[in-house]
Amino acid sequence: MAGRKKKRIEGSKNALWTLYQNADQLVRDEIQLELKKADLFDHWLRTASVAGYNLYHAAAPLRDTFVRLLPESAPLFEKNANLQTAEA
Repeated sequence: MAGRKKKRIEGSKNALWTLYQNADQLVRDEIQLELKKADLFDHWLRTASVAGYNLYHAAAPLRDTFVRLLPESAPLFEKNANLQTAEA
């Protein structure tokens, strides 16, 4: 993978991003792998990780990946979830 730039999101995003950032590295790696397999990794970087994105409308495979690997994220995918940045 030499020469490939690592895609990175800078700054505060939303509560899901905060949970993701605070998760164990192995969990983050597994989430990335699953999202790449489902062809949703770029969507996650560009859209679903930004402030104000309504996770209720997230693609089912994205939601299912997070809920399975990061169970505490489940409430964020509910219809009236608070999507502001979670306090660490």
